[in-house]
Amino acid sequence: MNEPSSEDRILAGFSHLMIIFSWYGTAIAAVIWIVKKDRSVFVKYSVKQAVAYQIVAMIILRIVAFLCGPKVGLALTLGGPFLPQAVGAVWALAALGVLLYGVKGAIAAFHGKKFRYAVIGKFVDNILN
Repeated sequence: MNEPSSEDRILAGFSHLMIIFSWYGTAIAAVIWIVKKDRSVFVKYSVKQAVAYQIVAMIILRIVAFLCGPKVGLALTLGGPFLPQAVGAVWALAALGVLLYGVKGAIAAFHGKKFRYAVIGKFVDNILN
């Protein structure tokens, strides 16, 4: 693979960072992929990794939030003072981890390096060619 241009690195890096904006960011990254996939192999690879990661991460965070919701309500009803904070802290740490992993992908892309997300990265490579 040739050295990616600075424009390609910026687009790829920002596509990873779009996780900050939840589903709106994923939609923006998908538009980048649609527009640039035929012009740059690096952007095509990076953005499809980013979009797939963002979709999976957002679904997982929504499921965790849903599962935490009833526990928080139950704890408030029964008067448990620390359970809501603990559940909220766990969700916040999970969300921070998701965000930081996206930032790691962005840093790699800004440096012109291919970044494959763990667990889903190989699947994305095989499916979305």
